[in-house]
Amino acid sequence: MKRHVGKTDEELSQRLKKDLKITGSSTFKDRATAEKVASEVLKDPKNIKKVEKWLSDPKSRPTLALRYKGNGDVLGRSIERGSNTAEDVTNAKIVLKKGKDGEYILTGYPIK
Repeated sequence: MKRHVGKTDEELSQRLKKDLKITGSSTFKDRATAEKVASEVLKDPKNIKKVEKWLSDPKSRPTLALRYKGNGDVLGRSIERGSNTAEDVTNAKIVLKKGKDGEYILTGYPIK
């Protein structure tokens, strides 16, 4: 979560320059927003079914990405590779990873 909370536009640009593997860099405006989004994603009945299916299938991928469709409120900022300007974003993605004791949140970040 450290990489995706409370970052400035300059920090987002610097991360893009340093990490050539990523296609964009984004930040939640604050920790409370990030936690609220993660909580809502994990409480969504559709996502609960997706997680249960993912965990019960031994052949499923080690990670599961879940999308958060916002209500129009700004969750944070994002800059895409090739762009010089960060923009407000209203949606998010939460990525779960399988562990020995079940799943855990690997990462979460705001998206367009």
